[in-house]
Amino acid sequence: MKVEPYLAKEATMQLEHAILIYVSSTQTLATIHEVLQSEGEASLLPGKCVTREIVDDLLRTLSNAPMQRQILPPEVICDTGCLCWWKPACRAPIFFSTKEKKFNQEVSGKEVLHPPLLFLAKPGRLQIFALKENERPTAETVLCRAPYYNLYDEGAMCRGNVRLPEVCQVRDIPIWEKAFFETNFTHSNIGGQKLTTHPGGHDGLWREMAAPVKTWCSGKEVFPGEMLIPLKLTLQEAVNK
Repeated sequence: MKVEPYLAKEATMQLEHAILIYVSSTQTLATIHEVLQSEGEASLLPGKCVTREIVDDLLRTLSNAPMQRQILPPEVICDTGCLCWWKPACRAPIFFSTKEKKFNQEVSGKEVLHPPLLFLAKPGRLQIFALKENERPTAETVLCRAPYYNLYDEGAMCRGNVRLPEVCQVRDIPIWEKAFFETNFTHSNIGGQKLTTHPGGHDGLWREMAAPVKTWCSGKEVFPGEMLIPLKLTLQEAVNK
């Protein structure tokens, strides 16, 4: 078998361990073995079952992540298998390059009130969902369609010429968010389906969000959650897909 690994720089490597995977119709078992090198031949020493700790250490090594355990910031939902975090509603610039030139002139580059968002990142892939409530979601929280162009039906962002990280690390959350918030939204990717229940549609929503939005007694602006379209998808289901 020909293997062509990608290496960031030249390196001399030596086979030290091997993982064997056993599969039946009902379960899967993996064992890890040290490799004994003798006179140019390799043989496997007795193995031991692969544990979660072994897998975590291997993932850290392969991704060049720090070997010490990280203290996760409060916005992170999970960082195993994927990187998932939420962002409270906030004002930030939004950029458009649509066929509606008048709309572009009115809204593009302005600070708008964005809804609470859930980000789900995998290497080279980013999904974005909206949240009705401006609070950390639970496993049972029903996700909503993020009311933005350039997103596919399951929230995946059309990358275009945007370069997304190939490794999912908590420290790179600002890079993922920058890739989303600084994109030029151009057109809908979901075949005529509604992005929002706003009477004025997509353009009407963002025109309204560019103006001052009503507040509660706290004085903070509140994104109108009733303008979001719920999906048949919970947070638990999204992170396990």
